Amino acid sequence: MPTEAFKFECTRCGKCCRWGGWVCLYPDDVSRLAAYKVISTQEFIDSYTMHIAVEYKSGTMTTVVPYLALKSIGDTCILLDDNLCSVHEAKPVHCSASPLLAEFLLDDSGWEQFSTGCDGMNQGPVITRPEIDQALMQQAERDMVYEADLEKHGWDLGILLGVKLAKAELIPEIGFEVEIEE
Repeated sequence: MPTEAFKFECTRCGKCCRWGGWVCLYPDDVSRLAAYKVISTQEFIDSYTMHIAVEYKSGTMTTVVPYLALKSIGDTCILLDDNLCSVHEAKPVHCSASPLLAEFLLDDSGWEQFSTGCDGMNQGPVITRPEIDQALMQQAERDMVYEADLEKHGWDLGILLGVKLAKAELIPEIGFEVEIEE
């Protein structure tokens, strides 16, 4: 994990689009991507996403949060086309914020995967500790808003999005909780 600062600039190598794992979408990602593809939200969901439920553990408490995640073909994102993101101009927050995500910045194995597997590492401008902290705070705030919206809709993602969803696939114990320090 980075302790202070690191250099990064996306080179569009596409390697992060072939790591497998989950690119979880926020509701505004879903509507933006559907509009970009010029299809309905339901069509986008049916064609490009899967419904998952991620377990977050904190001590003895477990919370299960539903998400839509982009499908993969093998370990490759379904939206990768000839080594380039086919929705680059409308890409999900998860992708545009990378590598400034908790899964890389707060997890040793995530950081190892990113820092050794990305051509953009040690390229471009320095990302400082305050920028890292700000990005983590923004991610935590996005997640809190998302979870508050889910709670208002009975934790039913289909109701929140106004669509019909397949039953969620449970993804056990992989979530990262990001705490905001006041």
